Amino acid sequence: MSAAEKLVPSQEPLTEAQRLAAAIDRYYANISRLTLEYVPVNLDLIILHKIPDVALFLPQAGTQPVQYSPFRGKGMYVSQAELDTLAANGLTELYIQRVDVPVFTQYVESVLGELDTISPMADDQKVGLLRSSAIHVMGDIFNAPTPENIQRGVKAVSGFVYVLMRDPKAYQLLLSLSSHDHYTLQHSVGVATTAIILAKKFGVNDEASLIEAGVGGLLHDIGKTSVPKEIINKKGPLDETEWALMNYPMGLRGEQISLYAKIVTLCDIYNAITTDRSYSQAKPPFEAFKLIKDKLSHKIDLKLYEALVQIYGGKTT
Repeated sequence: MSAAEKLVPSQEPLTEAQRLAAAIDRYYANISRLTLEYVPVNLDLIILHKIPDVALFLPQAGTQPVQYSPFRGKGMYVSQAELDTLAANGLTELYIQRVDVPVFTQYVESVLGELDTISPMADDQKVGLLRSSAIHVMGDIFNAPTPENIQRGVKAVSGFVYVLMRDPKAYQLLLSLSSHDHYTLQHSVGVATTAIILAKKFGVNDEASLIEAGVGGLLHDIGKTSVPKEIINKKGPLDETEWALMNYPMGLRGEQISLYAKIVTLCDIYNAITTDRSYSQAKPPFEAFKLIKDKLSHKIDLKLYEALVQIYGGKTT
């Protein structure tokens, strides 16, 4: 369910936090529509003195296809009075050009990082928005794994850790992100959030270490960007040459493998089994844990396995 869908019924007046949540949610939905040359931005997302220096546009009434005229050029100030006038005339959105989406998206990410000072909102709303942001960031990382994009990934994970540190019960919200569909980006976010929860359950309590575990989960599939697609998508086992192309690095075993690598390995396996794939249906948690213990116990740390079972309310005996 999207953040916008979690808002109160429309007949009740929305709070500032709810309006901002809906505006951010719609923005992420709109930028995913790659055919849009001009991307709509809700007025509630235009925060004075924070909005980046991008040109803003208005649609021209009666034009088909729709034409856009400048509302504010780059370097020009927009006032609250102007925004209020737009709203009074029934306008709810301004538009930015597709070329400005990267810089505007970083602005939206900064707003997400400051939500509690701008407009505090419920954890379920915030987690939903963090998920949308993290999925978009992962798309950028897979397209261009630059230090700047990876740092954005770190910030996205930090948001999840902040919610969990503030309210330990929020782990139930984060668990809800760990499955649902098979796409790589959503899978990466699901593995990241489950890794954070499992690390905390296993006794990792400092924020920096939890972020490390989450970043490991978020980026665990990043190596796919340098592997030929025909190998990634091959059905059946890889031959010796293909395994060499996969670039598995050091062949570490047992205690040579770090705690975070063990955590991410287990979370990756669990998420894959409990997620619908083109070749298999998602298994419920009980069946997934049984499969892992019966067939894959040689690949995992059994103490971590027991902790993950407990997180999902099961018994390890």
